[in-house]
Amino acid sequence: ASADNISYSFAVVGDNFTSAVAAGFDDHASGSLVTTESQFPAGSVTKPYTAVAAMRLYDQGLLDLELPVHRILDPWLRDQHFPPLLALWKNDTTILNVTSRHLLGMQSGLADYESSFLKNWTINHPDEDYAPIDYIKSLDKTFLFQPGQGAAYTGDGYVLMGMVLAAVT
Repeated sequence: ASADNISYSFAVVGDNFTSAVAAGFDDHASGSLVTTESQFPAGSVTKPYTAVAAMRLYDQGLLDLELPVHRILDPWLRDQHFPPLLALWKNDTTILNVTSRHLLGMQSGLADYESSFLKNWTINHPDEDYAPIDYIKSLDKTFLFQPGQGAAYTGDGYVLMGMVLAAVT
């Protein structure tokens, strides 16, 4: 838990017993530790919910999985006072080929966030949230491969997909 700045709690429940364990920090500033009663952000557990929400919008005819996401996101980003995707990607036109299908299937070519950076940021900003746009702004904009031409885990792809859902709804 301490080596990777990860806190956890889990339990095993049987017919006649319950056993629970927790480890890690609840608050780095005060040094308090997590307990089996601590609450945690959902993290990557949200990916299936994001995918289900996207597929429900697809079923309702509200989301075209093949439409490049910049066409959905750019007006929404403008309304949020953020630059369009092409500007965020420093004019790398590869971003213009990324679709919702690519994001959902982790086939966008987007890199994942830098965990050591995020770990340090979290420790140094205990009272702040790292917003979705922060993930996108800090993401290494170098594509690992052309969209649809490979697969690589990317939490940031799902952050972008969450933005697509917000834009569509």
